[in-house]
Amino acid sequence: MRDNTLKINLDSEVSFSKGSAEIKPRFRQVLKKLAKLVKKHNQTVVFIVGHTDNKGSKASNQK
Repeated sequence: MRDNTLKINLDSEVSFSKGSAEIKPRFRQVLKKLAKLVKKHNQTVVFIVGHTDNKGSKASNQK
């Protein structure tokens, strides 16, 4: 990592409700603020990493 790197780790409960693929409204506002900041500093490189889990039924996980 470079010295000018900012790394943010968020727990999935912060961004998504259990069993949902919809971003929580409060987290959506955080993302909008982050997007404005990145746009203002347009030389910024952003990496977004996410994952899914295998909790729930097979049918539920296929939604």
